[in-house]
Parts: sequence; structure tokens; C-alpha cells
Amino acid sequence: MSTEENHCQENESQDESGQGNHDENTADAKNADSEQTQADDMSQQLEKLQEELAAAKDQSLRTQAEMQNLRRRSERDVENAHKYALEKFVGELLPVVDNLERALQAV
Repeated sequence: MSTEENHCQENESQDESGQGNHDENTADAKNADSEQTQADDMSQQLEKLQEELAAAKDQSLRTQAEMQNLRRRSERDVENAHKYALEKFVGELLPVVDNLERALQAV
């Protein structure tokens, strides 16, 4: 081979390798864009899940508070029922006691 032929072959190889580098750079850029898009999607999904978690925690706390209030209200209602039932019973018993006292005085 002559020097010119060697030189032409070297130029062709450089052109081909240059094209290969360009293709690799383009592929790398596309991969980087794809990875960035995927990272952005994952970041958005993470934020959404964190918001849902915060909402679920808030709902759980509210439900626990509501259950505690219901328990207290039920206990108070039971106490009141006992108290007022006793008052009602005593109120109904008073006329009977009065009648018995009058009957004893009459004898």
C-alpha cells in the first residue's frame, strides 16, 4: 500500500470512529434524559405517597380522638342513667312513704 492509501484509510477510520462517538454521545444524552425523566417521575410519586401518608396519619389521629370522645361520652351517659334512674325511683317512692307515715299516725 502506498502512503496515500494508508492516509485515506486512516481518515476513513477516523470518520467512522467520529461518527461512532457522535452516536454514543447521542445515546448517552438520551439515556441521561430518560434517567432524569424517570427520577422526576419517582420524585413526584414519592411526594404523592408522602402526602397520602400524612393524610392517613391525620385521619388515624382524628379517628382515635373520636373513639376516645365516644368512650367518655358513653361512660358519662351510663353514670347519668344510674343517677337519674335512682332519682326517678326515689321520686316514685316518696308518695308511698308519705302514705305509710300517715297510716302509722292514724293508728
